[in-house]
Amino acid sequence: MRGQTTIILVITLVGVSLSGCSSSERVVVRGQSQETADRGNPKWIGMPNPAAVYCKALGYKHEIVTDDKGNQYGICNFPDGNVCMAWNFYRGKCGHEWSYCKQHGYDLKELGRWEGWFRGGVCIDKTTKKEIGTVFDLMGMDLSKSLPER
Repeated sequence: MRGQTTIILVITLVGVSLSGCSSSERVVVRGQSQETADRGNPKWIGMPNPAAVYCKALGYKHEIVTDDKGNQYGICNFPDGNVCMAWNFYRGKCGHEWSYCKQHGYDLKELGRWEGWFRGGVCIDKTTKKEIGTVFDLMGMDLSKSLPER
């Protein structure tokens, strides 16, 4: 009798546990916006390359190239015919005259590989030499607008 009760109890607990995992209803927390709730079921997958978004947002052509070893990387093509590796341009390592900072009258501080991996270069006020902000923040880059629909 005791063994039978234990088995029934275990089956009941497993059933309750599994039913909690299979709910197809979306719960919206009180005070949560619909936009925030929709993040749980996005229309897109992944994250776009911030360097490519930066290049395109400034009106330049971004393309993926393949070297003779099969490695692929993005380049940003400027109106004067010069090109720059997209991540280097985003971090402020090349193409200074085409950067967001130069277009808005600021100096440009380049960031290292790990420091600027997401935020890009930093705009510096020419007079005070103080940091104004990163190109990512100053441009109001919204990576979600660059994603393909599912």
